[in-house]
Amino acid sequence: MKNPTYKFTGDSLTPAIVSFNSKTTPVWMQQRWQDGKYAVYVRQNGCGHTCTAMACNLLGININPHEHIERCVQLWGEPSIAKNGNQQYYFITPCGIVESLRGFGIKAECFGYKNQGVDGAISHILESLSQGKLVIFISSPSKDFKDNPFSKGDHYVLAVGLLESGKILIANSSINGVYDIGEGVQEVDAETVKKSFNPIAEPIKKTWGEIVDLHEGIGYVVIG
Repeated sequence: MKNPTYKFTGDSLTPAIVSFNSKTTPVWMQQRWQDGKYAVYVRQNGCGHTCTAMACNLLGININPHEHIERCVQLWGEPSIAKNGNQQYYFITPCGIVESLRGFGIKAECFGYKNQGVDGAISHILESLSQGKLVIFISSPSKDFKDNPFSKGDHYVLAVGLLESGKILIANSSINGVYDIGEGVQEVDAETVKKSFNPIAEPIKKTWGEIVDLHEGIGYVVIG
């Protein structure tokens, strides 16, 4: 299925609108988020919440990143901030994304790279996108991939679908991404996505409120 589209709005918080299967979502730039009690967490560690909210919108459920954090608090309680002020307690793992989506009645499953390898993972992701599914994956920095266009650190992005060109349409919430066509939207080839994978990773069996080392358990989520 190759029908995702996008348009740019000129708005700094939602510079682009992505459409898929007659549904749309803003592409929120998380570092500019100012509204609500959890605004600082959207800005600092909200990429997973932003991707999950965008996926929900593309599946007909209207929710923004801040509201998604509120939902996680309702599901799992208020995380405690570490004594050193580490705000990663508001990070949501792939398993947490799956549990949240399933709570909306959305089919979702998380996968790792370790057992199937990066070639198997990219084949699975491409097949899923071709079937009209959405994919959330974490781009991980690497000394071997200095041209990583997604962000400067570990970062969730949403793969919306396959374009007619064969490239993958990415909705990216980070102002630190490298954008050739316009902020928030990227068209990348499969090799670029594959290079961002961490081949040792398996999904973390945690949902919410615990510090995690992303390099040891990231994986990806297939939705739909």
